[in-house]
Amino acid sequence: MLRKVLFVLVVALCCGAYSIQNFKENYVLITNYRATPEFIKAIADNFDTMRLAGTYSNKDQKKDIKEILTANKKAFVSLDTSKLLMRTDTITKYLQALTDRIQQKNPLLKGKKITLFTYRTEEPNAANWGAGVILVNLDLLSKYTNEEEICITLCHEISHDLKNHVIHGLEEKYAVLNSEAFKKEVKTIKQTEFGKYKQIEALLAKFLSKNTKSSRTKELEADSLGLVLYCNAGYSAYYAFQEMEKLDSIDKPIFFNKIDYSKQFNSPIYPFKKSWLEPEGEEETITGSNVTRERPDSLKTHPDCKIRLQALKRIAKRMNYNTNKPAQSSTAYNYFKTVSLFEELEYNQSEYNVGDAIYQALQLNTLYPNNAYVKCSIVNSLYEFYNSKIDHYMSLVVDYPKNTNPPEYNQMLIFLNNLNLDAVKNILTNYYDTNVKNKINDAYGAYVAALVSSINMTKKDKENLIVEYKKKYNDPHYIRLLTIKFKPKK
Repeated sequence: MLRKVLFVLVVALCCGAYSIQNFKENYVLITNYRATPEFIKAIADNFDTMRLAGTYSNKDQKKDIKEILTANKKAFVSLDTSKLLMRTDTITKYLQALTDRIQQKNPLLKGKKITLFTYRTEEPNAANWGAGVILVNLDLLSKYTNEEEICITLCHEISHDLKNHVIHGLEEKYAVLNSEAFKKEVKTIKQTEFGKYKQIEALLAKFLSKNTKSSRTKELEADSLGLVLYCNAGYSAYYAFQEMEKLDSIDKPIFFNKIDYSKQFNSPIYPFKKSWLEPEGEEETITGSNVTRERPDSLKTHPDCKIRLQALKRIAKRMNYNTNKPAQSSTAYNYFKTVSLFEELEYNQSEYNVGDAIYQALQLNTLYPNNAYVKCSIVNSLYEFYNSKIDHYMSLVVDYPKNTNPPEYNQMLIFLNNLNLDAVKNILTNYYDTNVKNKINDAYGAYVAALVSSINMTKKDKENLIVEYKKKYNDPHYIRLLTIKFKPKK
């Protein structure tokens, strides 16, 4: 157990500037997480090697697959350029260390280059891109509960790479869409007068269903080999089963706590109104308990989980793997799981997912009521919500209630959609005055102070806010954000 504790401390400290976070009091953002341009170029060059490895008798097939792989290479580089790929941070170093440990325990992986990235996104997934590149999404990290669950996922994605499933998937899709049967039916549809689009759409679904079956076969193959790699690394199959059960509902939000809006936003100057939480008209049915929120299996991020779970159990029995629950599990994962929650909140703010950012900040506030970063994030998100109402783009950054959402999230959406501009402004300023002003004296606190101060300011005065911020903190991350908001484009 001591060895595992030391492991997490070493990994967390190996990023130099970053130390163990004190989540109860504050959170310090991970800002310097990108790989060097040279590193990204070397990884991208591996996609070229992957292209050259394919040998095809059909020249058109070879051309099409090479073009798709070139597009994948560009997409990978684009993710890095958009600052969505994390490599030199504490989370990714931890994931890479777990991968290296798995590799050391499996002779099959000897000499193989496996490169981990953490992908800043809300989608709960992980993916093998081929060429030894694996992306693990922030949201997936936040929804797992232990190290074993993330390790079986890593083994699964490594298995996709070993089986060369990326290339095989492209080959099979090409074969389906270029078959004589498909071309014949397309030709027939083109000769019809009406409904061509719907007929083409139905035809694609029909033919690609063959590819879907093949994709499901690949998932089962990756599950099977992944379980072997995982158990060879010393883990119990118990958690492989648990992870598969969790994948079946992984699309659901992680937070379901009730939010006390009156406690958060009431003030003597501007009292909270209960009517802000009341749905109007037909919306009353949205939060009702009789509404089903189960997604069809075909729409889930990870379909067929029940079938895959049974297959895993059969393999574990045949291989005589240990299926007992271990007496102890590593506590290291808890730290990185929590970091991923905070980084996902920052992602939602940076991508202007305002509704999601407000919800996540309020939920984190229930867990860490004294966390300065969370309080500043509530101010930051409310400020962006205020701007969205001023400039009439609120519907682009805040959703409307849906019966597929959890009731707590719908309650927040009802609250936001019921607020007029003056109400938002008063809630924002009162929350800032009560929770942040003269209480949080750090770079983020000064940043949100500038945002609140900018309300009703002239453009020139807003530019001066940048100058004043530089004098006090000179934090490059927040200076860049203030410059984007307040400095006019030339």
